[in-house]
Formats: sequence, structure tokens, C-alpha cells
Amino acid sequence: FYFRKDINSLNWGEAALLASLTTRPKEFSPLVNPNLSSAKVRVVFMKLIENGKLDIKTAEAEYKKFSNYYLNLNRSPN
Repeated sequence: FYFRKDINSLNWGEAALLASLTTRPKEFSPLVNPNLSSAKVRVVFMKLIENGKLDIKTAEAEYKKFSNYYLNLNRSPN
């Protein structure tokens, strides 16, 4: 729905966004609350660092790269 691609093709940012939706999908939806969604994605990246899945440098680069998603997001209902 969000990215129109196979799960194996997701980048870290896209995966973090999907992971952020598991607790409260409507509240953390990038379509409804882009600022809150972005903050929650940042929390997911911090958890990826804490759990040893990403190092800090890689996580920061991936988060920065993914933040462009919010700039290009079309929130129009049409």
C-alpha cells in the first residue's frame, strides 16, 4: 500500500515506517500526521541501533535519505 513493492525490496526507511505503524496505525500514519510519523520512524531507527541491526552512521544516513519521503508525500484525498 505505501510503497508498491515487494517486502524484500524495501529500504531501511520504508521498513522503519511500516514498523512504526504497528502500535497505532492511524495516529502514526504519514498521511494523517507526517510530523508524528517522522518522529516515530526516528524511534524505530534508534531501536535498530540499540539492537545492533544498524550502526549509528548508517542509521543516520538512512534516516536522512528517507526523510525526503515526507517532503514528496501527497496527502491529497483525490
